[in-house]
Amino acid sequence: MTRRLGPEAVGRVVDLIPDDWLEETPFFSSPEEQRAAYRQYLMARLQPPRKFVEEALRARALHV
Repeated sequence: MTRRLGPEAVGRVVDLIPDDWLEETPFFSSPEEQRAAYRQYLMARLQPPRKFVEEALRARALHV
């Protein structure tokens, strides 16, 4: 599934975030700068090792 979630797909989704949903913060000078940070964060999460897979398996084991 991560093959389908490349930079283009992540970018398209992040670009859909309305400005109103992005809280004002001193860390970013504009909504586009904040979206760029989200893109970078999400792309980093897709790189191996993917800790979210371990987290999901652990959560699943707790609820079985």
